Amino acid sequence: MKKLLVVALLFVSVVLFANGVLVVNTISQTLSDVYDLQNGGVNPNVCSLGEVSNSAPNKMAFYSNYVYVVITYENALQKIDLFSKEERSMIYFENGALPNDVVIDTQNHFAYVSGNGTGKVYKVDLSNDSVIGSVSVGQAPQGMEIADGKLFVANTGFNVNDYTYQAGTVSVIDLETFSNIHTIETDINPTGIKKIGSNIFVVCTGNYVDVLGNVDVYNYSTYESVTQISFETSIGGIAYDEASGRFFIGSPMGSGVFVCSAADYSIIHNANEGLFAGGSALCVAEQYLVVADPNNWTENSHIRAYSLNDYSLVSDVETGVGAVDVKAYQGQVDSDNSLIGINELSNCYPNPFIISKAKTNIRIKFYNGSNNETNYQIFNLKGQLVYQDRAFNTDTISWNAKDLNGNPVTNGVYYFKINYKNKEIIRKVSVIKLVKKN
Repeated sequence: MKKLLVVALLFVSVVLFANGVLVVNTISQTLSDVYDLQNGGVNPNVCSLGEVSNSAPNKMAFYSNYVYVVITYENALQKIDLFSKEERSMIYFENGALPNDVVIDTQNHFAYVSGNGTGKVYKVDLSNDSVIGSVSVGQAPQGMEIADGKLFVANTGFNVNDYTYQAGTVSVIDLETFSNIHTIETDINPTGIKKIGSNIFVVCTGNYVDVLGNVDVYNYSTYESVTQISFETSIGGIAYDEASGRFFIGSPMGSGVFVCSAADYSIIHNANEGLFAGGSALCVAEQYLVVADPNNWTENSHIRAYSLNDYSLVSDVETGVGAVDVKAYQGQVDSDNSLIGINELSNCYPNPFIISKAKTNIRIKFYNGSNNETNYQIFNLKGQLVYQDRAFNTDTISWNAKDLNGNPVTNGVYYFKINYKNKEIIRKVSVIKLVKKN
């Protein structure tokens, strides 16, 4: 009897991978890859972060085939290839910038980095990885969000000299002119911002002593206050599930997660109910809520995936020490963030590809033109190079599901990374073997 082993992963044209997240571990200075949330597949150390010890890697963002990680105490932004996990460059800011967060304007190919130490936001041209400008905002800026052609910057007001907090604010920067056009007053210590619907949700952490956390909600077009949601503890981190209309608020010390309604701004579940463990960082990755638990900040962190349907625990894996950021893969298939038309470059065919005695290959059809060379590489889910080749003066890319040594690959999902017309394009295929069982 033959049993067909099927990997049930479909091609998604705008996302590099499915069901995976990257994790920044600030103390161990590593990047972890939880590449299979459903089954707990993890590579706890895909690359090192920072070039010196105690450099405090922080937040990250995705663009094209790269992840950009803020390295706070090196005043830098580290660019890492999502497939090979090799460092491509270090983008440096002025001394004392102490960068905290990074967001990317994918339409115009710019990154924006908040300088916690200088009270500035820096603009980075991603076409050549250079800092091309800065604008002053409030004191000690951290989290940011892009909405309505504007960049919203959370200014914590933290004074490093006496460990007190000035009044919190959100600076509004017009992205076209790269100028500060408005200031919104908030509660104490705004650390993060999330765009939901026509509003921005500002996470105000509190002072960790006697001022508790609030989420301040504002209309991002008029800047008018919509509502305030109060919590009985310090808060930090926000994630949103559009399908259910619910958002999730974490706790900076990893003591749980709040579940809230974006429709009526109510708190549905409190962090102390024990639904979720951790909460220092969190994100929504397809059908999962992914929660980082830094444990005691001296041992390995836990990354837990919960079902968004019933909040049941799906997987629990260990990464590095001090998880401070977790994000789902969100890279676009093209370096210019546009989709490829079906007539220009097809998907993999057949897909899934069944390894059998038939002499067939996985093929991708495209219009190449004469005397044009197309290079391509094939990676597995862990980002490991499996095969590479080039097509010259032909309209077809072909792969026989074997590795560089000529051995058949194992069951799983594989990615074609194609350099075509000065673009980097991704195509995905599932490879299946027929296994005979008695």
